[in-house]
Amino acid sequence: MALNLPSTAKEISQKAKIDVKRELTQSDPFLARSYLGAIISGISNRVFEFYYALTEAEAEANPFTAVRNLVRWASVWGVTRLAGQTASGSIFIDSSQTGTGTTIPINTQLQSSDGLIYSTQSAATLAAGSIAVSGQISHVSGVATVTTGSAHNLASNALVTITGATEAGYNLVDAVITVTSATTFTYEVNSATTSPSTGTPLVNYEGVTVDVNAAASGTLSNATADAELSFVSPISGVETSARVTFGGIIDGISVESDADLRARLLDRIQNPVTPFNVANIRATAREVAGVTRVFVQEKTPAIGQVTVYFMRDNDTDPIPSPTDVNTTKAKILTIKPAAISDTDVIVAAPTGEETDFTFSALSPDTATMRTAIQASLADYFDQTPSVGVDVAQDAYRSVIFNTVDPADGSRVTSFTLSGPTILVNAQDETSYDNSPTTEGAFTGGGGHAVSDVITMSDGSTVLVDAETAGAVTQFTVTSTNSRGAVAGGTISQASTTGSGIGFFLFPDADNLTPIGDLKVGSDGIRTLGTVTFP
Repeated sequence: MALNLPSTAKEISQKAKIDVKRELTQSDPFLARSYLGAIISGISNRVFEFYYALTEAEAEANPFTAVRNLVRWASVWGVTRLAGQTASGSIFIDSSQTGTGTTIPINTQLQSSDGLIYSTQSAATLAAGSIAVSGQISHVSGVATVTTGSAHNLASNALVTITGATEAGYNLVDAVITVTSATTFTYEVNSATTSPSTGTPLVNYEGVTVDVNAAASGTLSNATADAELSFVSPISGVETSARVTFGGIIDGISVESDADLRARLLDRIQNPVTPFNVANIRATAREVAGVTRVFVQEKTPAIGQVTVYFMRDNDTDPIPSPTDVNTTKAKILTIKPAAISDTDVIVAAPTGEETDFTFSALSPDTATMRTAIQASLADYFDQTPSVGVDVAQDAYRSVIFNTVDPADGSRVTSFTLSGPTILVNAQDETSYDNSPTTEGAFTGGGGHAVSDVITMSDGSTVLVDAETAGAVTQFTVTSTNSRGAVAGGTISQASTTGSGIGFFLFPDADNLTPIGDLKVGSDGIRTLGTVTFP
């Protein structure tokens, strides 16, 4: 039974004065500045303090509402607050203007523009180095793209010297680069330079790449690629700053919040665990820092086995890495009964099916409404989708329609989505023969036979209607199971009822239609990609 407690001291005082007036009819406790009124007010204030303490005690006596005693409640149920995790990554220190030979000591501190501190994890010496170019350098309108055979570990604004190209226009000294991926970067060349290059191009640089860790745990210590970090104490012969490499400084995790700790505690209370049941596995997996959602599939793939998928929704990439999978499996194995083999406990990362939303119309279309829609979709995809379960069209459209603009409280009244898209159902080879040129293309592969059913990487199927020497020449697409396709993308053969190989579809806009339900594979889960507005 809930306690009916007064909300203010004045409420207590008024009731007390009424009681006194009833018992002492000749008195006037309501008289301003009277002794009797002062005594009643003073006592009422102290009584209210007691009621306030009683309210707090009532809240602290319940794990649903406890604040000061939340950690104690959690410990009673064997739930411990998860510690934070420091972000880590690497930086490139360019020494093209300062020379080589200087050593940066271990634990050298750098800081971001907002004062976050990072420390080098090993000593590193500035030196000259070179990186082999994979293939040739090409350019479009004077922007040259270099692809390296392995990760270059450089950062944007670094200065490199290109040598070895037959065309002199590519061989530049101190070219300023813009990193576009772990193995590619661009720099500017004369637009009249022949493309692609010939010869044996080589990337030369001076500097060093060194691993760093954030000093403090938390998501705020994550840093994007190319972010500039300055040395706290300048080092003679070294640039005053360095830049984060393409992978970024990532995986910083904040100490578990009260809300998240309470959620795990209530899950533990509401889902009592027995040795190695679903609740026990889920609770144990979530004891690993960064693990958010856990999906336990019993008797999968066979009786006597269990498959566990999980997500890390607060990480830069919510799909767990192989290291995350190994760490989480090791944690789950600590509660595994001795009679169960380790190999029968299958822990895996789900296959992320990223979904890009493209709006062609939106009303009301304001900056704050766009931000609100993006936040609503992000919340939905961070919390709701499950492994192997399609996301219904009604579900994601409902999320958009129910978005409220925080600026004025208005709701979405209408919108049109032109993406995500899937292949048009029942199209055939005439839509993929580059005639007209706005349509897509296909590659027939080899070894195929009439009536073979080819399953494509997007989940669509293709019925082979005709072939020439095993290469598909006529076909019909069935896209009812498509998980999504994009114009200019490549859809490859995943499997076939026959023995053919190498069939590809290269859809263009004419081959695509807006998607309905968001399909996933048996180990797939929908995640949010980009959101584009009109």
